[in-house]
Amino acid sequence: MNEQSRNLPDFPPKMIVCVGTVVLREHKVLFVRQTYGRSLKGRWTLPWGFAHGKDSVGSPDPPEVAALRETREEGGVIAEIEGLLGVQNHPSRNGEPRLYLLFLCRHVSG
Repeated sequence: MNEQSRNLPDFPPKMIVCVGTVVLREHKVLFVRQTYGRSLKGRWTLPWGFAHGKDSVGSPDPPEVAALRETREEGGVIAEIEGLLGVQNHPSRNGEPRLYLLFLCRHVSG
């Protein structure tokens, strides 16, 4: 770390990570109805959320773990990741940096 970076109030830089899944089952895609959020409540979307969970030692969940958790919580579906579909760096409405990761998944159960 150099002298200049030590004096920055927001160092190291922080970025919110959002994760989503496209879960396939027999040529069908899982959609969930959102239950909260002013602009999303009642809308059908892919399962998605923030990578905010912590493991047993307090480390943040890896994005793929968070994506599968959100799929299970929002859709009641257990899925398995097949691959990464896309990545997008897009700010929130407030201008906060956000990184979006979308995973292709295969339905397992639920």
